[in-house]
Amino acid sequence: MAIGNAGGYGAFIWQDVAVADDGSTYTLSADAMLDPWWLNSLYIKLEFYDAGENLLGELESPHFSQPDYDEGLPLANYSVSATAPAGTVTVRSMLGTYGEGGTARFDNAVLVPEPGSVGLLLLGSAVLVGHRARRRRALA
Repeated sequence: MAIGNAGGYGAFIWQDVAVADDGSTYTLSADAMLDPWWLNSLYIKLEFYDAGENLLGELESPHFSQPDYDEGLPLANYSVSATAPAGTVTVRSMLGTYGEGGTARFDNAVLVPEPGSVGLLLLGSAVLVGHRARRRRALA
């Protein structure tokens, strides 16, 4: 994990994960809450980078904000999903806070890759071909 700031008006932590360029969809989820304080918000974000560390794409959740001053945001689960653009070799998962102060708490953060649709199609095709070949041998 690494720590950064949002121009002095918030902070975030992130972790980079090396991935195969397979067009997978990645889901980042985390349990989070905001302590009572000034109007503060939290967000989660996915960023996709190529081998040259160029940003290929990103998806940020809405900012989940406190309903009022001195009223916290209760613990809840938040998530965001995005498909890795072609050429992706690194996925950055980010958990952040934005506002005038207060504390955002994150727990149970998980980045889950879901197989790309091409991979699923190939797997399904292989199963069908195998099933068909087995049927032919059984009939012969």
